[in-house]
Amino acid sequence: MTDYFISLAGLKRGSYHYDFTIDKKLFSEDEVKMLDNCHVVSTCHLILEENICFLNISLNGTVDTRCDICNEPLQIHLKREIKALVNLNKAPSLQDETHSLEILPFDKNTKKIHLSSLFHDYILLSMVKNKKHPDGECPADFKKQLHKYEYKVKTINRIQLREIISNIQNGKDAKS
Repeated sequence: MTDYFISLAGLKRGSYHYDFTIDKKLFSEDEVKMLDNCHVVSTCHLILEENICFLNISLNGTVDTRCDICNEPLQIHLKREIKALVNLNKAPSLQDETHSLEILPFDKNTKKIHLSSLFHDYILLSMVKNKKHPDGECPADFKKQLHKYEYKVKTINRIQLREIISNIQNGKDAKS
């Protein structure tokens, strides 16, 4: 997995800006391939205080995947805003108003904020609900093909049911 991080080493209190380009390499180790390609740009605005760090992160771009209905190529446009907090102390002391913030881990040894998992998860979560063609419309030839196989499945099930009933009536095991 590609590592996306912000290093706080040497930074003083203040505001900082970071840009990341996210591609399909971030998803290369996934067991289930949910996307074919990824072109997402992340803009991170960091506000560094003495013991805490605030991040405003935006994800904008496209993800190429497959429609869950017809399995044809599908491009999903992503636009996501994330507010995150990083506690730079050992013991987090978070107040009630932080419940809407994503809390990110901080590696005190390397002084880095790792963003790879956050990017990975938010991109996948953003596309899950959208994995179908707009308005649920798949190519017309697919619908014809689906209707043809739907009839065959119903026919096969009726024949199998008749065989099972016949076997039971003849005193044979239903599975045979």
